[in-house]
Amino acid sequence: QEVYVNMCVPSINLAIAHGKGPFEKIECLPVFDIEGSIGRSEARNIGVEQAWREQYDWIFFLDADDLLFDGVFEAVREHIKGFDAVWGQIVATQYPDFETLNFRENQIKVIDNFKTLIAHDPFLTLQMGHFVRTKVARKHPFDAEMNTGEDFKYYLEIWKKYRCLKCESTFFHLIIPLSFKIFSDSSDNAENSKSIFGFISFLKAIN
Repeated sequence: QEVYVNMCVPSINLAIAHGKGPFEKIECLPVFDIEGSIGRSEARNIGVEQAWREQYDWIFFLDADDLLFDGVFEAVREHIKGFDAVWGQIVATQYPDFETLNFRENQIKVIDNFKTLIAHDPFLTLQMGHFVRTKVARKHPFDAEMNTGEDFKYYLEIWKKYRCLKCESTFFHLIIPLSFKIFSDSSDNAENSKSIFGFISFLKAIN
């Protein structure tokens, strides 16, 4: 909760102040699951449904203990019209120092088709923080029955059917406690460091 209030939210406000990029309106909606009774998949699905009801065109998924990159909205500008979902680089910083940014070693920097995505270790391809058209996310809800792997099930579904891209820009930073090794050969450390909050920001594109 401390990271969410003192770092995550300020990073979003800073990104909005830096520039809205191709979007005419940017709103943030936290989906709280303090007791862990909802689960991260259902929390994301709840947020998607609200975005749909309120007629937002785009969503960016951001966990409550991650930081939005200040130039994120301008960075995605050139990809909005040509794609239905856009990912950036996998980057982490350590709490509480924040002295350096660590790009995941050997990650696949650019992915522009389904075959390339499935040809590589998932650890080296995608992370949750990404832009996606609301109508696409709504058609492919996260599987709340799965305890792990639900994110990649979702990725594979939309990469197979829609125009997707992993570009060389940075959209957000994972925050890893100093007690964990950054980017080990397993994603377990990153998952275990996640808080029980979910956070979704909603975006509306300029027509």
